Amino acid sequence: MFAAAATPPEDRYASSFGVTVAGALAFVMAALLASALVNLWPVVDPTATAAGSPVAAASAVNRVAFAWGLFTVSATRSTALLLLAMIMGAIGGYVHAATSFVSYIGNRQFKASWGWWYALRTTIGGALALMIYVAFRAGLLTTSGSGADAQIDPYGVAAVSGLAGLFSKQATDKLEEIFNTAFRTAHEAGDATRGDKLKPGAPLITRLDPEVLLPNTAGRLTIFGSNMANGARIALDDTEQPAVADTQGRLYVEITAEQFATPRTVQVTVVNPDGERSKPRPLDVRSA
Repeated sequence: MFAAAATPPEDRYASSFGVTVAGALAFVMAALLASALVNLWPVVDPTATAAGSPVAAASAVNRVAFAWGLFTVSATRSTALLLLAMIMGAIGGYVHAATSFVSYIGNRQFKASWGWWYALRTTIGGALALMIYVAFRAGLLTTSGSGADAQIDPYGVAAVSGLAGLFSKQATDKLEEIFNTAFRTAHEAGDATRGDKLKPGAPLITRLDPEVLLPNTAGRLTIFGSNMANGARIALDDTEQPAVADTQGRLYVEITAEQFATPRTVQVTVVNPDGERSKPRPLDVRSA
């Protein structure tokens, strides 16, 4: 009467070897970012030149060594400021990832499935900081004058970029706010459903299997629908219980004979982990 369900992949915690390798890579990444910042700083900050030396023109091409001299980049002060924004954004992302990493390791809750989140955190921070720098270059980071590269405060670039990488969620929200304000249309002005595109909205139940259940019957109830997130729970009237999702987007819940001892109509609701609830769908419990 009830079909078997495919179980989702089991979450597994990272091994001791994996944690050791990740920690070693984190130290290497910290050293790389610090070295890159130290080598780049004399190009973006004219006051960092040696005493008595003439300040290089903003258009002068400088050779900047990265990764302890393994490769070099030719950069004017203008392009060096772009590099500074990316490096500081990567440092902010690194601080975010490293703080999270040590917290989960200390709590013994570090799962292997989060590996790519940590691996890409510095890259995301650098890219986001570059976007922030370009968006605010119009005047918020200049000190005076006509806005030439020589008048851009490198400390301001470093501070904003580093914070953008560290607080990536807030920085992304600010960019979205700027974009929505600059490119708002009449349709969007009244649209109250805008939000995170990774959050599709409330779940929807399209079908139950079975639609009719015999009293005092135990088995498996299958819920078909959309926007049902992994980790969702099923509410049978006012009682919630865990559900299992498969790769086809269906949810399965085990029911006991005691739950449906008498004929009645049960309201079935899907509750996503974020609290979004579907509209109830009736499940009839009656004799054949």
